[in-house]
Amino acid sequence: MLNQNFSPDNLKKFLHSKRDQRKLKKQNSFEDEQKILTDLSYTVDSRDFKFESITESEIKNKSIVRIKNLKETLILRKLNDNLKRIYGAKQSNRREITKQVYILLQEINPLYIIRLDIKSFYESIKLETVLEPIFEETLLSPTSKKILRAIQNNPSVPSHIPRGLNISSTLTEIHMREFDSAVRSLSGVYYYARYVDDIIIFSYKDIITGSEQQIQKTLPSGLKTHNKKSKYHSIICRCILNCACNNNCKCRAFCACEPEAQKNITLDYLGYNFTFSDVPKNLKKEDKKKPKKITITLAERKINRIKTRIILALLDHCKKPNFQLLKDRILFLTGNCEFSIKGDFKIRSGIYYNYPLLSIDDPALSELTNFFRKAIHSKSGSLGRALSKSISSAERSQLGRLSFRSVFKNKITYKVGEEKLNAIKECWKNA
Repeated sequence: MLNQNFSPDNLKKFLHSKRDQRKLKKQNSFEDEQKILTDLSYTVDSRDFKFESITESEIKNKSIVRIKNLKETLILRKLNDNLKRIYGAKQSNRREITKQVYILLQEINPLYIIRLDIKSFYESIKLETVLEPIFEETLLSPTSKKILRAIQNNPSVPSHIPRGLNISSTLTEIHMREFDSAVRSLSGVYYYARYVDDIIIFSYKDIITGSEQQIQKTLPSGLKTHNKKSKYHSIICRCILNCACNNNCKCRAFCACEPEAQKNITLDYLGYNFTFSDVPKNLKKEDKKKPKKITITLAERKINRIKTRIILALLDHCKKPNFQLLKDRILFLTGNCEFSIKGDFKIRSGIYYNYPLLSIDDPALSELTNFFRKAIHSKSGSLGRALSKSISSAERSQLGRLSFRSVFKNKITYKVGEEKLNAIKECWKNA
C-alpha cells in the first residue's frame, strides 16, 4: 500500500542531489538536515498549513508560478508522487509517440490522420474543476488534500491550472483521462496519442468529416481545439473520389494512382516534419510490399527556436562578455549534454537524443550551422558591431569550428552540472 505520509524519511527521498542538500541547509541557517525535515513534517501536519514562497510572474503573456523555498518544493514533490501513484497519471513518452507515428505512416494502406492542438491548454482548465472530484474521492490522504487546498487558496495561484508547478502536468493528465479513453473508443480509430495539448489520431475509416465537432463535444468543459493548428489528412487513392462501387471496390485492382512529389503531405508533429505521399503506395518501379517512403526533417518551429537562442546567447555575451559561458551555450545548442536529476538518474538531451529519427543528411543541421557561422562572423549591423567589440578573431575561429551536423553524426555529449546548466539557460528564460 502506498505510504502517503509526509514523514521526514519520505521527504528526504525527494532531495534529488547534493546541491539540494546544500541549498536546504543554506536556506535554513545551516541547521541539521534531519531537524529541518522533522520540523517540515510537523509544519505540513499542522491544521493551518499554507505556502509562503509561491510567486507569480508573466512570460510571453502566460502566468508562471514558482516556489522559491526548497522545503515547500519538497512538499510538492511528495504530493506529486502521491497523485501519480494513486491515479496512475503519467505523461506520454514523446519518443515512443513519434516512433510509432513514423511506423504507421509507412503502412501501405488507406488511412486518415487527424492532428489536433488544444488552444491555451493550461489556461482553459479550471483548477477547481480538476480538484473537486479528487476532494470527493477517498483515494488521496487528508494531508495531501489539505496541501492541494493550500495551493488553490494561495493568492499567487491563478484560477486555472498553473504553469510552473510540478503537479500541474499530473493534474492535467488526471483531468484528460476520460477524453483520452473516449477518443480511443471511436469507431475506426486504431491509434491515438496525446502529448500535453498535441493530439494525433489514425483511423482506417473516414472520421474526418464532422470529427472536430464530435471530438469537441468529448473535450472537457472549457477546452477547444486550435483551428489554425489542427490538420486533417486523407491518404487514399485519388480514384476513390470518382469510384461508384459500394463497399467492395472492384476498380481498386486497376488503380493507376502514383505518388507525385507536388502532392506530398507534410505533417508537423512534436518537433518533426513527416513528408509522405498522399496515396497509400510506392512508385511502380519500387517494391510495392516495402514500407512507404517517409522523409523526416526537423520542424521549422524547432529550427527557428534554436536560431533565436543562438542570437540571444550572442546578445547576452555582448552585454556581459564571458567567452566560456558563450562557448558552453553554443556547445549546448550544437551538441548534446548529460546531467543528473534525482541523484544518480542521468538525463541526456540535445538534437541527437531528442530527435533520434533525424538523419545526418537533414538539411536543417546544415542550415543551423550556416546560420550560426554567419552570425558570429558578421561585422555589420548592430549585432556584428557589438560582437566586434566583445569577441576576438581567435574566439570567432574557435566557435566557427562547431557544427550541428558533425556533433549529430558523432553523437558528441558533454557532461553538465546543475549549476552550469542553470547559467547556460539563464538568457533563454523568455525564449
